[in-house]
Amino acid sequence: MTEARFCEHIIFLAHAPLRVYDKSGVRKAVYVDHGEQIDILEADPAFEKMLLEKKREEFPILYTEQVHIAYGIIAGKERDYILGPCCMDGRPSATVRFLKEEHGLDAGTPYRIGYIDQYELSELIVMLYEMVTGNLFDKNQLMIVSSGNPMPGTGPEVPAYEAFRKRSGVRAGSDAGGISGALPG
Repeated sequence: MTEARFCEHIIFLAHAPLRVYDKSGVRKAVYVDHGEQIDILEADPAFEKMLLEKKREEFPILYTEQVHIAYGIIAGKERDYILGPCCMDGRPSATVRFLKEEHGLDAGTPYRIGYIDQYELSELIVMLYEMVTGNLFDKNQLMIVSSGNPMPGTGPEVPAYEAFRKRSGVRAGSDAGGISGALPG
């Protein structure tokens, strides 16, 4: 299956745009299923840059804006990906109002966002990560490594992704080498 075909499947299931970047952060492609509308990340390049800076080679990221808006961030071997925004609370009209205000879109600008639950979104993020890196990753670990919050028993000064690295033996910038199953330890 080609990358383009795989990305088309992801956006169909996620009801959200998927952007593909080269390793220097230049956008190479955008896959959408909403037709013609403004891209939130194109409208807010500072936010797009911040999301790209959150990527990790070792694992995918589920980034939440507010509590109910999410983005998947994946660092592939040759390209990087941002999936989203995704609405996870079933109130797309309130989400659209927030996105327009937060990212500087005119209130009258047409914008549509689809609903997906957190479990399904996590599965799609992990599936994309595994497809583009060849590494396995357990979707149950996605929330732990994405939170940046301390993992239990690590102390308040150790973010979750650092604790994950220490417990799993993954080094920063290294190939995660088939992470799956529960956290070691």
